Amino acid sequence: MISTKTFLGQTVATVNPTTGAVTDLFSSTAFNVDSQMTYGIGSSYAFGNLMLLGNYTYTTIKGYGQSSHMHVGEGDASYNFTPALILYGGYQFTAFEGHKWNMGSLGLHYLLSKRTDIYVSGDYLKASNGVNAVIGCSFTPSTSSTQSDVRIGMRHSF
Repeated sequence: MISTKTFLGQTVATVNPTTGAVTDLFSSTAFNVDSQMTYGIGSSYAFGNLMLLGNYTYTTIKGYGQSSHMHVGEGDASYNFTPALILYGGYQFTAFEGHKWNMGSLGLHYLLSKRTDIYVSGDYLKASNGVNAVIGCSFTPSTSSTQSDVRIGMRHSF
């Protein structure tokens, strides 16, 4: 979900001019496309306790007699203060259908065991004018071009 109101020339969301509430017209039905192709490249390199990562993807989506292209570039880093304490940071740039999104993330994880960790993390997203910011599919779109979140949690892997 990237909170555009049109996609491939089709209206996919409406905005109530009084309340700013956004209605997703395809929340319960599929938005069918003819094809989607994604090309990507990525790399990572570790310098002792510091790891740098980067990737770029280019996606073409075709449907309704039109095509659209999405560019996504990401740069991330992690630093292990100790084997159990890890700092993560990242930046993502997305361009799609004439709009742009810039998002920064920062998080701190502490490993309690091989399968359990606790964490605190946050994100800040700034979208170009005309787009309501939304961080992932779990959040309701913002009524403005910015959105931020803070998460505190515990994760256990099975």
